[in-house]
Amino acid sequence: MQHPHIALVGGRDFHSPTAPSPCVPNERVTPPAARTHVTPKMLHLAPPVNAAPEIVFAKPRVELIDISRGLFLFWMVVVHSLQLTGMRSESMLAYLIPPPDIWLSDRFVLLSGMTLALSASAALDAGFAGFIRRFWTRAFQIAAIAYLTNVLALVARDIVQLTFTAHSLVAALTLQREWTISSTLLPIVLLLLAVPAMFQCARRVPPGAILAVVTFAGLLVADPGNRFIQALNESAISSALHLSLGRVVLVAVLGAWTLAFGMATRHLHPLRTATWLSVVGVGALLASYVVSLPSFALYLAKFGSFLGAGVLLIVMPVPEWLRARLMMLGQNGLLVFVGYRILLQSQLLLWPALVDLEYAALLTIAITLAALIVLCSIRQRRPAFSAALKRIGL
Repeated sequence: MQHPHIALVGGRDFHSPTAPSPCVPNERVTPPAARTHVTPKMLHLAPPVNAAPEIVFAKPRVELIDISRGLFLFWMVVVHSLQLTGMRSESMLAYLIPPPDIWLSDRFVLLSGMTLALSASAALDAGFAGFIRRFWTRAFQIAAIAYLTNVLALVARDIVQLTFTAHSLVAALTLQREWTISSTLLPIVLLLLAVPAMFQCARRVPPGAILAVVTFAGLLVADPGNRFIQALNESAISSALHLSLGRVVLVAVLGAWTLAFGMATRHLHPLRTATWLSVVGVGALLASYVVSLPSFALYLAKFGSFLGAGVLLIVMPVPEWLRARLMMLGQNGLLVFVGYRILLQSQLLLWPALVDLEYAALLTIAITLAALIVLCSIRQRRPAFSAALKRIGL
């Protein structure tokens, strides 16, 4: 897999003075012999030769990850619309709701692990470690977004249910209430904090060894009777935060596996690798009906099967408008994840009071998806709006 370059300040390769800057389109480059004479003042303003250059990491994109994330977000909007509108179990639409033991959120974290693998692999190939602070900063941003969206979701729920009080607001602000789906972002925070350490290890040992260690750790913590996970769920921190800390750690380990897998296979073709992963995942799910497989293997098998749907959307003759819309949702995954819950909550008082539950669910799904696509389109077409979202971490 060919990775984007890592540009230095000024966007120029110091070994090729006449190379045009990738940051400045159509830049006219003056040959060294025709340049203006360097004055002492210019030398004074220039940085010292041995100064460490600032590293600007281009954000790599793989079509498969974007489409798979978009498909996941589409499914999440559908499922949560059906759940929040109170869909009856005898309705045909209720078959779209997965069983309680299937977590939707782990797919989002696993895909985030693969995305982080791209960023880490670009730095790994270049041999720079200056990106560590960027990952830690991003971890703080995601933690803040998780907290704020959790508070907003709780307040919106109270308003819809007509139970909003000052006491409920204070309880939401002080984390004295059960977390909403915003807790899905917490394993990503742990992943971001772990990336620098995994990067440093990958510079000293083969990435395949890291993948083996993470696999072994996953087999341990994913076991239903694991005492470590149970102790985390029963710990004082979990009680104080009203959060299942063991589940957060478990999902973070799942994401760490895709992160390690992406780093170990960074030189392979991404679509071919994902195809083999999906084939193995489907095979493991079929084998689970015959033999007993570890819980960790089942989690990864379900993710591989889900990734296979993204592969099919790329290789099959799917309408281009559908592929483009899913990619748009996937490229703005965090914005969509934060925005869809607010859009859903804002419609709960309207449609169920006017129409039947089936029609209410369909209206909620259609309006939410349309609003999210419009929001993503505006972001793509309005640089100022996109810059404002980036400033707040979205």
